[in-house]
Amino acid sequence: QKVVLTLYSADGMHTYAVPVSLAPGASATVDLGMLRQEGMPDPSGNLLPPEVEDGSAMLEPAAALQPDKNGEIKLPASGPAQMRVAVSVGIFNAQTATCCSQCMWCCFYTCPGVASGLAPVGSGFSSSITAEDCCGFEDDFTANASWISYNTSILTSQGQGSFDAVGLGETTIAATFTAESQSASGPYCAGGCLQGDMGGSSYGTAAPVISCNTSGCPQVWWFGGQAPSGYATQITLSATAGSTYSWTIDSGGAEINTSSLSGSTLAVISTGASFSHSAGAVSISVTVNGVTSAPFAVTPLEPYRLVPGQPQDSADATFGYLSQAPYTILDQVGNPLPSSISVNEQWSGATVNDDSSTNWIWGTAGAYTTPPSAPAAFEDYMEGQYYSPTPAPVPQYDGLAPHDPVQHRGQTWQIGSATPGTGLEVQSDVLQAYVNARRHLSIITPIFSF
Repeated sequence: QKVVLTLYSADGMHTYAVPVSLAPGASATVDLGMLRQEGMPDPSGNLLPPEVEDGSAMLEPAAALQPDKNGEIKLPASGPAQMRVAVSVGIFNAQTATCCSQCMWCCFYTCPGVASGLAPVGSGFSSSITAEDCCGFEDDFTANASWISYNTSILTSQGQGSFDAVGLGETTIAATFTAESQSASGPYCAGGCLQGDMGGSSYGTAAPVISCNTSGCPQVWWFGGQAPSGYATQITLSATAGSTYSWTIDSGGAEINTSSLSGSTLAVISTGASFSHSAGAVSISVTVNGVTSAPFAVTPLEPYRLVPGQPQDSADATFGYLSQAPYTILDQVGNPLPSSISVNEQWSGATVNDDSSTNWIWGTAGAYTTPPSAPAAFEDYMEGQYYSPTPAPVPQYDGLAPHDPVQHRGQTWQIGSATPGTGLEVQSDVLQAYVNARRHLSIITPIFSF
């Protein structure tokens, strides 16, 4: 049986016919590289130009049956009515040193899919569109696709899968692209491959936004009922404008109290009863017109403990000596307090004389406001005893370790107020007076543990 293998260049400018004779069960090899290298013309005088590197092929009978005078095509009275031919094509590329097999049939992309997206109003998101090729691999057409939003008052397309969320709600986003049909393992098929449009759609959401204009937000502080300057003890959250609102405390509900959960704003204060050692432990979201926002993290904070420094002693002409006990105030997360704050001491219990002959007088409780340059630091300044009348025993700095206890008294420290005993208690201790120094003993901090 005689057949013709016709080659078509990819640009459609060249054809080349190769006659092939096949006996039943026989095979034939066509070396296209040799035909082009030797400049061998086909029966019509066509050549394979050196610049032609790819294209398609068609296999057909050498002499097609012609219709008779009545316009009918009649099969031969004897002999095979048809012939089945198997074609295998091998290509070797000397530059890339790869070898593959080419199937001579075309198929189209399938399973187009558009990724959904969500962004807060005033922000944006990126979507994508993909489709599966003949071998089941996923190809990305995002960059070359045409993108639209079905409701531009909610989402506007910026091209290449990018959308801006301009108004609250949900709408359809869609993409279309032009794809060329594929062969199972190569880009060209017999007769050339076709092109066609594909597309897909999904949902895009413009979500409400939670904002907070309170200074210090998203931190809300607790000072035992006090409201010191520079610290937010109540914050107010606002939602994107809508007609219906529903706030949800997603986590950390034991740490806060709130105003009504159905308004456009939400006031948040600390309960003072529960605190987390992690920032952002409270999570709040809001649903506006049926669309839910991303969670908003709130951190309830409180002064938690005092970190002592190294005590210092020195001589004092009026009181005999001066002892200084430095401290750093930390919140329960472990951070130093960020703004100036009032600190006060208070006495607990009566003064106990360790030296029965002493005439020392216990002083009044005091307060201190930390400076802006070191808002988390303060010192307890502790004098010996005023020299007039002559104290017994006589206080005097001698550079030695504290010795000869004179008297002691219970002491507590509060943060958030300049009034002794008011604010949030963070430490209790015993203030011990010696003849040559003073010290804080039996320190307990933090007072509360959770």
